[in-house]
Amino acid sequence: MKKKGLVKGVSSVVVSSMVLGMLAGPAYNVKAEAPTADMLLFSEYVEGGSFNKALELFNGTENDLDLSQFTLDHHNGGAGEPTYSLELKGTLDAGETYVIANEKASQDILDVADQVTNDQTMGFNGNDTLVLKKDGVIIDSIGQVGLSDDFAKDVTLTRKTDQLVGDADPSDSFDINTSYNTHAKDTISYLGKYPDVTENVDVSKIKDARSVDDGTTVKVQGIVTASFVEGGQTNLYIQDDTAGIIVRAAGLDASIGDEVTAQGPFGAYNGLQQIATSADQVIVTTENKGTPDVQLVTSADFSSEQGESVESEYVKVQDITITDVNQYGDYTAEDEDGTFLISPKTDLEMEVGKTYELVEGVVTYAYGEYRLVPREEADVVETIFSVAASPSSGSVVKGAEIKLRTAQPDASIYYTMDGSDPTKESTAYTGPITLNEDTTIKAVVIKDSGEVSETASFSYEVLAPLDNVDIHDIQGAAHESPYKDMNVENVDGVVTALDGSNGFYMQDQDPDSDVATSEGIYVYSRNSGVSVGDAVNVNGQVNEWREDGYDDADDLLTTQISAAAVEVTSSDETLPDTTVIGEDRIQPTENVEDDGLTSFDAEEDAIDFYESLEGMVVELKDATVTGPPKYDEVAVYVDKSEDQRMTEAGGLLISPDDYNPERVLVDIDGYDVDVTVGDRMNGSITGVVGYDYSNFKIRTTGDFPTVEGGGTERETSDLQVEEDKLNVATYNMENFSADTSQEKVDRIAESMVNNLNQPDIIGLVEVQDNNGPTDDGTVEADESYKKLIQAIENAGGPSYQFTDVAPLDKTDGGQPGGNIRVGFIYNPERVSLPDKEKGDAVTAVDVDENGLTLNPGRIDPENEAFDDSRKPLAAEFEFNGEKIIVVTSHFNSKGGDDALFGASHPIELGSEVQRMKQAEVVNGFVQKVVDHVSDANVVVMGDLNDFEFSNPINALEGDVMTNMVEELPVEERYSYNYQGNSQVLDHILVTNNLSERTSIDSVNINADFSEEAGRASDHDPMLAQIDFADTAERISGIDRYQTAIEVSKKGWEQSGTVVIARGDSFPDALAGAPLAYKLDAPILLTKSNKLSSEVKAELDRLGAEKAVILGGDGAVSDYVRYQLEGQGLSVERIDGKDRYETAANIAARLDGSPDKAIVADGRNYPDALSAASFAAQNGYPILLTKTNELPAETKRALKNMESTIVTGGTKAVSDDVLNQLPDAMRVSGADRYATAAKIAGELSGNSKAAFVSTGRDFADALTGSVLAAKYGAPMLLVKPDDIPDSIDDVIESMDYRNFHVLGGTKAVSDDVLNELQD
Repeated sequence: MKKKGLVKGVSSVVVSSMVLGMLAGPAYNVKAEAPTADMLLFSEYVEGGSFNKALELFNGTENDLDLSQFTLDHHNGGAGEPTYSLELKGTLDAGETYVIANEKASQDILDVADQVTNDQTMGFNGNDTLVLKKDGVIIDSIGQVGLSDDFAKDVTLTRKTDQLVGDADPSDSFDINTSYNTHAKDTISYLGKYPDVTENVDVSKIKDARSVDDGTTVKVQGIVTASFVEGGQTNLYIQDDTAGIIVRAAGLDASIGDEVTAQGPFGAYNGLQQIATSADQVIVTTENKGTPDVQLVTSADFSSEQGESVESEYVKVQDITITDVNQYGDYTAEDEDGTFLISPKTDLEMEVGKTYELVEGVVTYAYGEYRLVPREEADVVETIFSVAASPSSGSVVKGAEIKLRTAQPDASIYYTMDGSDPTKESTAYTGPITLNEDTTIKAVVIKDSGEVSETASFSYEVLAPLDNVDIHDIQGAAHESPYKDMNVENVDGVVTALDGSNGFYMQDQDPDSDVATSEGIYVYSRNSGVSVGDAVNVNGQVNEWREDGYDDADDLLTTQISAAAVEVTSSDETLPDTTVIGEDRIQPTENVEDDGLTSFDAEEDAIDFYESLEGMVVELKDATVTGPPKYDEVAVYVDKSEDQRMTEAGGLLISPDDYNPERVLVDIDGYDVDVTVGDRMNGSITGVVGYDYSNFKIRTTGDFPTVEGGGTERETSDLQVEEDKLNVATYNMENFSADTSQEKVDRIAESMVNNLNQPDIIGLVEVQDNNGPTDDGTVEADESYKKLIQAIENAGGPSYQFTDVAPLDKTDGGQPGGNIRVGFIYNPERVSLPDKEKGDAVTAVDVDENGLTLNPGRIDPENEAFDDSRKPLAAEFEFNGEKIIVVTSHFNSKGGDDALFGASHPIELGSEVQRMKQAEVVNGFVQKVVDHVSDANVVVMGDLNDFEFSNPINALEGDVMTNMVEELPVEERYSYNYQGNSQVLDHILVTNNLSERTSIDSVNINADFSEEAGRASDHDPMLAQIDFADTAERISGIDRYQTAIEVSKKGWEQSGTVVIARGDSFPDALAGAPLAYKLDAPILLTKSNKLSSEVKAELDRLGAEKAVILGGDGAVSDYVRYQLEGQGLSVERIDGKDRYETAANIAARLDGSPDKAIVADGRNYPDALSAASFAAQNGYPILLTKTNELPAETKRALKNMESTIVTGGTKAVSDDVLNQLPDAMRVSGADRYATAAKIAGELSGNSKAAFVSTGRDFADALTGSVLAAKYGAPMLLVKPDDIPDSIDDVIESMDYRNFHVLGGTKAVSDDVLNELQD
């Protein structure tokens, strides 16, 4: 959403409170000419039900006017140009009105109309701007051009008689309460009568007034019992001795206990009866006449049958229990007669489950129910025998009066102000207590019988008097002014910046020494006539104003003064010195907010730091650009932390604990600024600190400095197209369609050809239908793809083909009518799309052993995870005989998350819930592919709208995929720039079997650049290259101990648990692989009596917290255990009296209920280790046996097993032993190598990867077996200088292509490694 530079509006809430204390006086100090002879004005506006649309014009001049010189323009929804125009007719006498009406309006309107028309100009709604022109020159307007929000819906407006200056600038902010009184919908009794809109009406009882017809003007007198500001109007609850009613108008200045007379049309708004009027029709006849006696009611009085009898009256309930609270803060209360609702208008909270002895308030009607509305905290009394105060603690102005009260009959209040506990000898409360300094009041109630209540304590901070405050007093050391909603006087400052005609910034020339309190403030005062350098004295109301922002954002508020008077006391004053960021004030560079906004620390919390400068003039010296211009803003920084992560271009990178609060957004509206990330300012940026769209901003003043280029250039990837390597890319093209400008299409096409080097498959994100956002039911996007493909050919690229699945109309989010989706283009010269049935919008693609059932097909498109969001698309491709399944996704956006500099802390990531669901669905689909398709190759990519360290991306990755983004160098780890923060939103993940052969490149061609600088999209593409050539890598160290460490490094970035085994003897460790795999722990080797320094270092690297030792102290000594414990690890030892019992005990430690076990020769290692990866992957224990005798320990461990697999021939495990085993099958070959080949071919599944170890020693195979299990790969045994024929045969039959060779060249020679690779 595009913001306007310094344009500032004011809401009806602000204006209504702005004029409190002034009744019908002007809302601000107007410096304008008296009406001239040629001025015609809007005097009444009727936007009623159906066709009840009317306008009244007033000739306030001394001459008759020829109306043919005037036209009325209608700007539909605030459009920049007139949508309709109506020419006026006739002559209008001086001092007379002219009424124009829609021809279908009610007869009452038509009866007073001077011009009746069916012209669409008079079909306006509450968000349409109306402009009155004379001879083409604007003389008055209602509404704001460029703003489509409702501003005058279902309302009648009559012009205030002291506001006879036309609004000749329809582009500035418009507030109806500045120049108009508001009246209820369909109020037409004033039409044709301006300026005399007052009827002579006799005072009637409120009960009688409530019974007249809607629209009838009534006049009542009553006592004020409550006052609330809602929707820019004051709801004044008044009652007499017959009934109560609401008087509603803007700017009412009457207090509880005042007697008032009110006149206006009677009506009901959503069922609540009221008198809608204007401030000048409400007169305080007697101040502080006294509040009526409160009426006792029960829940029954809030029923639909009885509620009207107490509507708008002052009542109380007793002994109620709160049973529930809804999301809107409405409490369900219960008494002995039933339940009813309590809806506080203030921030007071009640507690569910608690009983309150007394609650007072007024009765309202909303959403079909009568409700009790407490007016203040003192209205809610948990215990009647207690003291309440009004106001109850907080900030009060010097001279404020504190009222104490109790509901306890036959009792008195006693209080102290010196910190002592009150007694009957303390001061008796007889009337309001006046405060002139910070005070704590302690009070008790004492019954006539002498019983004393608990002591109540009320603490107050006393503020400077309202007529003698400085700006820093108003700002306070907080995000909200202590003077909020108060009228202040004689506030001095010098004007530092103008906000068009809406207002200005001023700053105190005599600052205090507190860095937490700002010396600057915004003053809302339209047409004030002040200039920069003027010293001014301001009177007005302090407000917390919500600046422009997203509707659903919880933004901070800006403290401002809504001026009632602005006096220029001198001109050409020297402006205050700028506050230099990085010198005078040092920004926090990591911490935005760490205490939930419960305290204010302007030196530690960035959100408080900027608040403490609100409205002040600051200076940024020689700032560096960290975000390209967007929405007329550019992100810069002047300081950064020492360990700040940076991009190659010089931008700030985010990290899990640092979102770079040193970034500053600079407003460049009106300046010719085009910069790139890494550029540097030659000089200072100066401006005032403002806020909108959830961020603090520098509103630039003065000249913008020159720019020194940082040398950032668009990247061209080093990943070229190669014969055995598949290149895939993901590219968010930012709302691309056949209607996209050819310039942008060519930029994207050229980047695909020249910067991405013509990838084989490109997953496209944000493809729209053939006519883009035009909402006409079109869903197909073939023309969109063809336009891109043709541009690629024109740029010298290949002739791509495309595939996608069109969505149902308006179901996948994005621009309305655009029918956004993901899709693919692919180079048919390099890859093919197997011919299968194509999916549709609602049918879910499935997986079987042959791959996808639909090609392409959408993944679970009707799952709620993808409601109003793009559906992931899976497509199956073939490349050099390899099957590759590619999934392109566009997860839901981050809209709805709390903002870093918003009002909600700790931050909640509301959008993450849906992305988590989406991630889990896609992860589940990939897991299904891996489970059903032999040696599946899967790529998941797209704009996933979250960071590499986020919960959704971690959930997507799971145990089945690797996020290749995390393999990028840190300085290249970004694809998007949001408000100066470089970050990853676009990802490429691959199944784990592809991770070692995949390279990735973040091709930074867009994110660092502006549209003016030629970027094609707001996202950078990601490019990955997958090498499908046969590979062989060696994992080794200088000895078996170091090789085990290298295996650990290869498979584990960190691990809380490690398994420790003896490195020079195999028996106790043979059965350890399944347990290590279950614990996700590497196996590290040690000498029997000492833990090496290298192993200690690896334990530190892993962050290990626990060690599991395999074998007794004869295998691994207790000294090693002490060493482990000395490093802070807890230690568990699994042993037995011999290798057979140790294996059985390891099996028991596996837990679970496996139904199958592996049985191997316990006197030699090859067969057990060849089966270790298979056993580990399936959770099968490895049990050991003697050749001709089944040990008792093994027999006991097999007791609940349903079947067994015996590895090795009869020389390893005899038939006699095999026949004692449950449902046994033998897997064996002629020798250890042939047995390993048989295990791989018959048991280990279809993997393209295999681990290779020497068959002449155990150590490398032992430690590598757990890593092999993680890769889903078998363990093959070879001779040091030869690949046995049986192993060669199984490599060919199983089509193994990726080999991980364990150990050095003495274990497996380079000749063997090269033969594997060839």
